[in-house]
Amino acid sequence: MIESINNLVKTLNQAQSELDYMKAFDSMSIPLRDFQKYYTWNQTHYTRNRISKTKKYELDLICFSINQTMPIVSISSTKTFIVNIEGSLLTEKYKKDMINGLVALSTVETGENNTIIALNPEDLFTQKNSSNLTAASLHLYLNPLHYLTEHLKDGSTHRKLVHYDSNYS
Repeated sequence: MIESINNLVKTLNQAQSELDYMKAFDSMSIPLRDFQKYYTWNQTHYTRNRISKTKKYELDLICFSINQTMPIVSISSTKTFIVNIEGSLLTEKYKKDMINGLVALSTVETGENNTIIALNPEDLFTQKNSSNLTAASLHLYLNPLHYLTEHLKDGSTHRKLVHYDSNYS
């Protein structure tokens, strides 16, 4: 059982396969107070807080104030694992349709620490704070992030360099 962020980072540093990373996320039992020291808040947008980065992975904590939403994005890494840390979040997946622009595929609502969502690089997704409180999710990217591609409802896209509100690595 992984009971601290330091132990999580040590375990991730020793991981050799995608399955090792998934097992690390699955065996977390980290108190909320440990994550809260990495929280930052902004009233106009969600925040991205880098906890750890190596050549193999990046670990970010995403914080959402009430009613905040992440834009629809695809990620420049090979695999993304997401677990909800606090509050309630909706994760929506989309596909690009040449006629209709973006089409919703699925929506998953997650409470605290109950579901690991796995995303591939071609997946388009967004997260929305669906609670009346703040919310936070932990994102593990296999291969560090370089950029995000934002996808607009009309089907157009633009690349965006990743911005960090705080960097602890």
